[in-house]
Amino acid sequence: MKKTLTKTLKSFTITILVIMACIYLVLETGGCVITTSKERQAIKKSLAEAPELPQNFLDVYEKVYPGSMSNTIWGYAFKERFSTVDFKYPVRDAAVTLAILRAKGTFWNTTFMAFMIENYATPQQCLQFNLSRFDFTRNCIGAEAASHYYFKKPLADLTDDEVLEILVMYQNPSLYNKQSSNPRKVAEFYKSFNRLKARYNSNLSVN
Repeated sequence: MKKTLTKTLKSFTITILVIMACIYLVLETGGCVITTSKERQAIKKSLAEAPELPQNFLDVYEKVYPGSMSNTIWGYAFKERFSTVDFKYPVRDAAVTLAILRAKGTFWNTTFMAFMIENYATPQQCLQFNLSRFDFTRNCIGAEAASHYYFKKPLADLTDDEVLEILVMYQNPSLYNKQSSNPRKVAEFYKSFNRLKARYNSNLSVN
């Protein structure tokens, strides 16, 4: 009886390990299956050539979202499932953008893209790609354009609070916009701004 139980447990363990290995291989190679070689080259080029973000912007971003530049897609998936803290992972956001651009923004397409992109670009490159293509409304495409429109100066010259305002709009520019004529949206903007500001100050004191 004991020998049979041991054999069953061993078979079960091996089966689980094989299934996990298969899932890992599917996730790691799925991006190459759903894209052509030409598409992959175009994706690499887009990520690599996105305009660099100034250091002042990156410093504030990392204070608001600590660990976002050193995370992995596996780590992101774990945190998304079990953490109650709001966090970002630029690689995942880039995957969403690229999947939508391909008119294939399904869960699996986005997931496969994220694993593939992680092999092509750093989180910072993905953040630069995301922010260079983001629509901040008022005909402002990209963080640099938003900086000139809302603050009348380059992104590199923004104060920490002004960078925080850009990050608030980056969450949802149609809702979080202090220039809106809708009082509710203005109130939502400041509510979100104060939340990010508190997180920024908290992480600033830690570092």
